[in-house]
Amino acid sequence: MNRNKQIITMEEMVKKVEMMERVNNESRQVKKLNDEKIDELLEVVNLILEKHGIFESLCKVDICFSAGYVGNIELESDKLSTILFENFYPQQNKITLSHFTSLEVGKSILDNGEFWLHNLNKNSQDDEFRKFYSDHLISDYEEGFNIFNLRIDSQSLMSELYSLSLTDPSNDALWCYFGNNGTGLKLTFEIETQHVDFRKVYYSENENADFIQLPLINDLTSCIKKKFGLDFRFKGFSKFGGFYIHNIYGDENEFRFLIKRGAEEYDTSCFQVNNTNNEGVNYIKLPFDSDFGKFKLVEVTIGSDCDEQMFTNEIVPILLKKYKDIVPLKSNYKCEDPNKFDSYDMM
Repeated sequence: MNRNKQIITMEEMVKKVEMMERVNNESRQVKKLNDEKIDELLEVVNLILEKHGIFESLCKVDICFSAGYVGNIELESDKLSTILFENFYPQQNKITLSHFTSLEVGKSILDNGEFWLHNLNKNSQDDEFRKFYSDHLISDYEEGFNIFNLRIDSQSLMSELYSLSLTDPSNDALWCYFGNNGTGLKLTFEIETQHVDFRKVYYSENENADFIQLPLINDLTSCIKKKFGLDFRFKGFSKFGGFYIHNIYGDENEFRFLIKRGAEEYDTSCFQVNNTNNEGVNYIKLPFDSDFGKFKLVEVTIGSDCDEQMFTNEIVPILLKKYKDIVPLKSNYKCEDPNKFDSYDMM
């Protein structure tokens, strides 16, 4: 007799039976909706897309009814998600961009040939990620909800989203924000990648409470809710807020290289999560050359107030050893009020 065998109580048995009945009822309801209402759903969605200047029509393989929501999460087709992401956050494949940082962190980046991508918890004080959902009255991401028996909420999602911030090389104003008030470095890279989560961010356009930030998303969400009583969800929905930033940061002109641990679109098992001294803030290391893309260093610029002796002693030997073609430049840009900005790194 197996003494370690778990004994299931009558109460547990009843709960399992009830859960199976709920699942079966949901499956029947979903099938009925897809049999009877799918054409109506497609007409509603395609009319909304056309209203917003998108003339790629969806068909039955691109969107469907599911338990508690309408979307494409359970489907093979990514067409709906691709349309929405590209409409607001254009994907980047080949582009030259810069990364501003302090002298100390820049030395680490150059010496190790890698970036440290922190999770979005590092930017929680700037209302990142949550802002998209709050602006579009999608409250369940803050409150939390279950999907596929998994608990989903903004805090847990932010913990799994890691980002690298880059900008246009001509954006000298960022010396004051991220270049340690002109004492740091600007590292410029030619980037080639097919990574689906390398995109230009979207800045909220108006803080008026009545202003609709992304009317396409708003129309899809509200019309589907009104017509069918269901929420609208699509593949990548949990990452959508990672590219949506408050308009007060619009001068950063940010391009964001985002990696979501556990993403279906790419393998993240190669990344080890490293802890920091800040609770909830972790980072992963992204090499200059990896399956996620190639970052070729093409320029190193030192800030106008950079400690040149320290640069000569700490950075130049690394350049001579590993980046022999790089001739350092010096910026003439001066921060008007160095005390105005709290310096921090783009990483």
